[in-house]
Amino acid sequence: MRGTAYLLLVCVLSQAFSAIYALYEDEAGSRDWHHKWIGKVQEASFDHVFSRSVVVSTERNVVASLSLADGGVVWRHVAKEDHKVAMASSGNTVAIVDASSNALTVRNVAITNGRLHWEASFPRTVSMLDVPPAATMDTTQTLYVVDSTGVLRKLDATGETVWESKVAIESKGDLRVIISGNKLYVVEYLRSGSKIHLVQFLINIETGKLMNTYKADSTIDLESDVVFTADYIVWINNNHLTWLASGTKAINHLDNKEILPVRQVLAAKGNDLLLLYGGNANGDEVEAVFMKAAEKDGWLKAEQSLNAPRVATSMNGGIVKFFESDRRDNLFVTRDGSIQYVAEDGSVWSREESLAHTADALLVDLPEKHLLAKDQIEKPVPHEDSVTLGALEHYIRRWSAHLHAARDLPSWFVSRFEGILDKIPIAKQTGERDVNLRNAQNAIDIPTEIDAQSLLRDTFGLRKFAVHATTTGKLIALDTGKKGKG
Repeated sequence: MRGTAYLLLVCVLSQAFSAIYALYEDEAGSRDWHHKWIGKVQEASFDHVFSRSVVVSTERNVVASLSLADGGVVWRHVAKEDHKVAMASSGNTVAIVDASSNALTVRNVAITNGRLHWEASFPRTVSMLDVPPAATMDTTQTLYVVDSTGVLRKLDATGETVWESKVAIESKGDLRVIISGNKLYVVEYLRSGSKIHLVQFLINIETGKLMNTYKADSTIDLESDVVFTADYIVWINNNHLTWLASGTKAINHLDNKEILPVRQVLAAKGNDLLLLYGGNANGDEVEAVFMKAAEKDGWLKAEQSLNAPRVATSMNGGIVKFFESDRRDNLFVTRDGSIQYVAEDGSVWSREESLAHTADALLVDLPEKHLLAKDQIEKPVPHEDSVTLGALEHYIRRWSAHLHAARDLPSWFVSRFEGILDKIPIAKQTGERDVNLRNAQNAIDIPTEIDAQSLLRDTFGLRKFAVHATTTGKLIALDTGKKGKG
């Protein structure tokens, strides 16, 4: 009995002299997690030489660089909500074109860190900002940019204006600037339901003068998008691959029964296409194949990357954008806004960019655990000799139960006591808590089964679910205790 009293005295004294951890007012929020989103990707350009990154522009007026290693944001430029942006890249530079109602601003930045090289601004007046600008850059880092007013400019590598000309844009449709060989084209295309109107302006690349105009009208399947390769404009018409070569009016169709019906066409590198075809109302999966342009036969099957068709098939038509590098790296953009990167060696990362399009969000408290009664916690374990537990054993069991419950505390809270709980085996964090900030942004690392115990409230009610409804059609619950992992 005396030994038990001494042991209790030692425990009390050890608590009296233990370190006290406190949170000052200016430290509040310093360790909370924060996600940087960029939005649904519209254009992308790979760089394997200077930065090992992919530079993208998005629907949320963001131009950003994502690391090819893990998809983390290296740098990003965010334009105002009422602006429209475009981007073009070549070598170690990226041109960011920012259009507002009264000015067109071009910023040339380093691809490695986003630092500004030069900036040029041009006045303009528009009543509505409904059409974003378009730009392209050649290998000498000469930039060609056009905006919705129809003004086309050529800027050299230092930002000086080489020439400026006016293009007679007809219907305020979407714009593209394309360099095909030594020819420069400004393409305007307007879509209205199942009809498209295409206008190509051939521009003298040295002087900026209009050389010719090519117009074409066609129908397009409602689920199809117009895509642009190096020398072709491609879409789907009546489940057939349909295209228009740069500098021509003739519309061509590919009547290849092996790839009918065509479900989706995605632009790859150069003049290559990633084609999704087949499938039916019974739910059969579509198939995917690369197509290569051929002057006599139109388009032919080409064996390129094995990863892209496999991933595209697994998504079963859920892809809206596809980008491919010279090294056959692939970037997929899905209808709901998430992006997935597949390297040539098969390594994969993803980003749940639909969260950049959140329309509403709600913090939800998790259900409480069933509180164990005191007699349940301290219920003695029968021994073979029927000897019950003593008071000290009851005390140890109660503390063990409290330490075990520490595993349910949010990671940001437990991190304030890092090094203390880790020394107690029963209180160590479980494997599912080992989530870093980048992994929490994944769009494909989602468990197929959820343990009901993992959905219960922690001891102090600090852990919650942040439920987001997005304009891209997703409902996502983020775990605040796991750095916002979905």
